[in-house]
Amino acid sequence: MPEAWEVGPHVREDAHGNVTRWQAVAFSDTVKRTCSTCNSGWMHELEIKSQAIVRALIYGDEISLDMEQARTLAFWLAKTFMMLSLAHRGPIIPSAHFHELYAAKAAPRQCLLSIGLTDTWRQEIIDIHRPLRLASLTPAGAPSNAYGISMRIGKFVAHALGHTMRNATIYPEVTLPGVMSEIWPSVRPITWPPAVTIADADSDLVVRMFPEV
Repeated sequence: MPEAWEVGPHVREDAHGNVTRWQAVAFSDTVKRTCSTCNSGWMHELEIKSQAIVRALIYGDEISLDMEQARTLAFWLAKTFMMLSLAHRGPIIPSAHFHELYAAKAAPRQCLLSIGLTDTWRQEIIDIHRPLRLASLTPAGAPSNAYGISMRIGKFVAHALGHTMRNATIYPEVTLPGVMSEIWPSVRPITWPPAVTIADADSDLVVRMFPEV
């Protein structure tokens, strides 16, 4: 962010349901799980390319993204969700998705990314990680085979729903239709802010809008 963000609340819910709350300067979390070549190479370049885009989304400023910029945003979101998962106890993203992101320099194809905008600014960062099990596609007693991750920063809300099953698609339980827009794997130009925003009273529900398992 171009200006300093004062110390504010952070909320993290890990894959085991543990909720951690703390006060810290925004964007000061560090995950020491990448090599120096990647950290100072393609990951740094991705941050530079995404900076103006992500700032506009967080603040709800007007911005229009073409197809290439929309792909960059999806790449940045997938990378950021992966880094957030490594900050949690019990990361839930399969290694295949890390390998795919690195090899393709793009979000994994079996990861649905969607974004939304709240109508009220919160100086708060929330990220929630949930292992998912698609009962209709797996035998009884099988372990989790999918994941859901969401975050809210300022006015910006983003979801990732991923899996490694062939020919399967995950969609969130849309109890508030039209408030989240899919940006991956279906890529299209993006006009921000969206026509429909999320009321602050509903925002916590939307952040936790995962499929029933």
